[in-house]
Amino acid sequence: MENKWNGVNLPETLFRFRSDISEYFSDELAQAVSKHQIYLSSVNTQNDPFDASPIFLESPEAEINRYIKDFQKKYGRDLSISGSNLIDLARNNGHPDNRKSRKQVRDLFQKSMLAKTVVSQTFNRVREAAKIACFADTMDSILMWSHYANSHKGICFEYDVGGVDDGMFSRSKLTKVTYSKARPSLSKLEAIKYLGYTHTKDE
Repeated sequence: MENKWNGVNLPETLFRFRSDISEYFSDELAQAVSKHQIYLSSVNTQNDPFDASPIFLESPEAEINRYIKDFQKKYGRDLSISGSNLIDLARNNGHPDNRKSRKQVRDLFQKSMLAKTVVSQTFNRVREAAKIACFADTMDSILMWSHYANSHKGICFEYDVGGVDDGMFSRSKLTKVTYSKARPSLSKLEAIKYLGYTHTKDE
């Protein structure tokens, strides 16, 4: 029976090609053989600077301000889209704890330009924290041996993923890589809405 995830057939085993001259090779080999662990690379260290980096399209400021206003009306006037409590934020920045000061902080965080800055900062933090590992579904790929295994002088790890249902290497966290000619794009308003969703889980 084939395992499926998002409509993509997932093999029982996956392969990873590694160069024997990498500075991390010994550590990675020890992790794989003795600890049954996988070395994960930072998204920021990928050789393609566009990996996991969509184009941000501008959105009308009026739409962003309207969304933030509706967001705070629904979830509380002192909650920002980043999940920060604006009262605490005001206190930490030396603002007096009174109605006027709270209004000033709310007005500041309701500005579309600041919202875009929050989205940009959050996106960069996610990229810094994100880790990935790439695999192949076959071990006889000449291109993989050439590019990722030091011109056929490296090694290839084989991983049994057929029965893994939980943890960092569970089937639910594996997805097939897709390539497109166009770089993915995301509007600032879409990013702001997603940022708000991550703190409220409201569909």
